[in-house]
Amino acid sequence: MRIPKLFLPLLLGATIPALFLATSIHGGTFSANFNDGLIPAGTLVFGGGDNPAYLPVVEAPGGVGDTACLKLTKNANGQWGSFIIEDLDSGAAVYGVRATFMARVGGGTSVPADGWSFCVSPDLPNATWGETGAGSGLRVCFDTYDNTDGDPFNGTGEAPQIRLVIGGQTVATTPLLPLSDLINNAFVPVEIKLNADGSFDLTYNGKVHFSKVFFPGYQPLYYPRLGFGARTGGLNANHWIDDLNIETYTTPKPGIAQNPQSQTVVVGASATFSVTVNNGDAATIEWLRNGTVIPGEVGTTYTLTGAALTDSGAKFSARATLGGTTVTSAEATLTVVAIDLPATPILSYNFNDGLVPSEAVVYGDGLAADGWTPWSPYVALFGGVGDSGVLELTEAANGQKGAFIIADQHAGAPVYGVAARFDVRIGGGSAVPADGMSFNFAADLPDSANAGDVEEGVGSGLRVCFDIYDNADGNPHNATGEAPAITLKWGPTVVGEVKTALNDLVTGDAFADVIVRLTPDGLLDVAWNGKVLLYRAPVPGFGSIASGRFGFFART
Repeated sequence: MRIPKLFLPLLLGATIPALFLATSIHGGTFSANFNDGLIPAGTLVFGGGDNPAYLPVVEAPGGVGDTACLKLTKNANGQWGSFIIEDLDSGAAVYGVRATFMARVGGGTSVPADGWSFCVSPDLPNATWGETGAGSGLRVCFDTYDNTDGDPFNGTGEAPQIRLVIGGQTVATTPLLPLSDLINNAFVPVEIKLNADGSFDLTYNGKVHFSKVFFPGYQPLYYPRLGFGARTGGLNANHWIDDLNIETYTTPKPGIAQNPQSQTVVVGASATFSVTVNNGDAATIEWLRNGTVIPGEVGTTYTLTGAALTDSGAKFSARATLGGTTVTSAEATLTVVAIDLPATPILSYNFNDGLVPSEAVVYGDGLAADGWTPWSPYVALFGGVGDSGVLELTEAANGQKGAFIIADQHAGAPVYGVAARFDVRIGGGSAVPADGMSFNFAADLPDSANAGDVEEGVGSGLRVCFDIYDNADGNPHNATGEAPAITLKWGPTVVGEVKTALNDLVTGDAFADVIVRLTPDGLLDVAWNGKVLLYRAPVPGFGSIASGRFGFFART
């Protein structure tokens, strides 16, 4: 961490050979009411389980109107069944699929098991599968049995639930459902839609479970197969399908997968808005301000440079057009504020003289990058902004801690407000960086770099914490733990926190401009690279600090 300037004031079961009748169906549609009692042409069935000879069947009675239907499993233990429809479009790109059918699940043990799935994937295997689905494409998984504790009624495990799985990863789930939502022992209508804009909808028995769900990594499918799979275990249920209709979409439509986000910036900063558009490579994308096209601004990002107070309140949106379809994103609001700093700082360092300032002291812990020399922060003549001087709190080496502490500038008098501005560089080390740094103002800063997890802040006063490593699970990229984040604290009390993308905090070879202002009435402002993270945030427990010192702490 470098500071160049400082300004202070499926489980697959056994299978047997397929029953394959007639040739593949191509043409973008498939329809079967199963009333002829035959496995439809262009389809495959697979079975297995405790009875290796088991196969799904088309038979009556039991279907809608007591006609024939497709029976993936019956109400017997240990059955596996799958039904596969070959590619309907002769290898053409498939941008979406709509399937409507009647489903009957139930009629077995009082606690049913295990569930079923609908899958669309080019690598759908010639095999059986159950509620977890199969293939690297789309899976819609209807899980009726709680494998966590075997009781689907208590609502504490992973079922009953419907899951949307893409590329083997769960991207959306329903809440835990009443078992009666999935188990009926009567036919209910189902509609599954992967729309041509890459969004997903699911309606089951008249209840909408997913609507316009966009997911990351959407791409068209080539040579997709479509299929149903189901299984029973030590408990059972019928899994039956009737009146099946499928159509594919081979013409893409634009879809706004991620809208631009509202933001607050300081006067003079840049504001960048981004949009994610499915099928955007072939679409025309233009930006609008307050509903009016901004001339010449096309593509998935728009940057307003030098934001002025008069820009505050402006609304920005993106419009994507592909063929005859046009979609417009939600509007993002820009707020512009002024964070005024004292005209004359009590201290100002640019570190260009290569010296640690006389009123400051540095502390280090660990070894330098050579593996032998004890580590201590220092001021280098090069490497800062414009390759000028810079304070190096840590190097890109493991196990280092560094502290830079500035002595009390007010002879023990109470201080009611703080303003600081500095440039900071974080990065240049391992691919997964660790651990972070903090800026602090308190009377009880330790005279040591070895102050624990210093990215969580130090002392009983103001802490601005830049945490880049997710100690929750060691993966800073997934945003499920406590980092990457910028956290503002008064002592150990969190005033506010902003979760960020890792590349927002890890600046690489660049420097980020940081502004911190704590006003005498206890309101906190923090800006990072022009983006305001906190503005006029009240600080619980705020009070004056006597004999306060400024301190930067960092560790790897």
